[in-house]
Amino acid sequence: MNSIFNNGRARFPTSALTYNDDIDDGVGAQLQRIIGIYSLSVKYGIPYVHSGIKNLLITALDPYQTEEELNIFLQRINELFHLPSSDFGSQRDSRLKLTSPTKLNLGLIRLRNRLKIGKYRTFVISNPYLLLNKDPDAYLLALPQLPIVKAPKKDVTNIVVHYRRGSNSFDVLPGESAPRAILNEWYLKVLNKYVAQLKADNKKYHIDVFTDMPKQDIDFPPLTFQRDFWKQLPRFENDMIKIHGEDLSQTTFDDFGDLLTVHYGGDPINDLMHMARADLFIMSRSSFSFVGALLNRNGKIVAPPNFWHKNLSSWTIEN
Repeated sequence: MNSIFNNGRARFPTSALTYNDDIDDGVGAQLQRIIGIYSLSVKYGIPYVHSGIKNLLITALDPYQTEEELNIFLQRINELFHLPSSDFGSQRDSRLKLTSPTKLNLGLIRLRNRLKIGKYRTFVISNPYLLLNKDPDAYLLALPQLPIVKAPKKDVTNIVVHYRRGSNSFDVLPGESAPRAILNEWYLKVLNKYVAQLKADNKKYHIDVFTDMPKQDIDFPPLTFQRDFWKQLPRFENDMIKIHGEDLSQTTFDDFGDLLTVHYGGDPINDLMHMARADLFIMSRSSFSFVGALLNRNGKIVAPPNFWHKNLSSWTIEN
């Protein structure tokens, strides 16, 4: 008889949760899922087996445009966000898909572990949001395992804006009812509100805007093996997708002059670190923003309205 069993019962819990790493999506979307699944494992007392990001959708301004560059980035991001796996014994007999777990699902898994019966099973989760949107503060259970980013002491208030336009701009994607992008007027209104407060207190500030949008319209040829995803989107024609651009420092944010810097594309890890260090972080409707806000331990977080991911109770929503 296998040594992990004793009188017909396993010595270890028989079930664990893990991330479905077969998903192809962006950095923020996959990190939010991974962090969310780990948080649910802590909340419900279920073992967690870590699965990192296996692949990413590559967009126009990403710094990795070749397979070699992508593999280097995947190694970096997975090392930074490697969450600890539980002691789950020496066997995992099967992997079962549990696409979007309910409270009942996890309750039954926890009971199974308490009884220590049955085969070893790893439940593979794609979407943890059904439960997390009912209790978004549960994400905080993962905080001790997330990277600690310390902000240097300074006399200037560091404002960070994540301006997500996305490859789809204001298009309504298949299966969705509204565009993901937010009107420029919202970013400007919120920014002006908080800058006015800083000015009233005679405080210095600098604004960094991080965006996935180019300065001008471009035609982006997605990599061949990712074209099946891109060809279902609006403005995809002849193996190219037209991406709308805008020089934000000369349009929406021109009044801020040298007090504002726009960063177009770049290293996602670098962008997340800036969000984490911000004294004031203005989010977009984006999982990338969500992860950046989770990493920010000391700043004020401002979230947009009508975000499909529910905000943490400590975040401020600006309409």
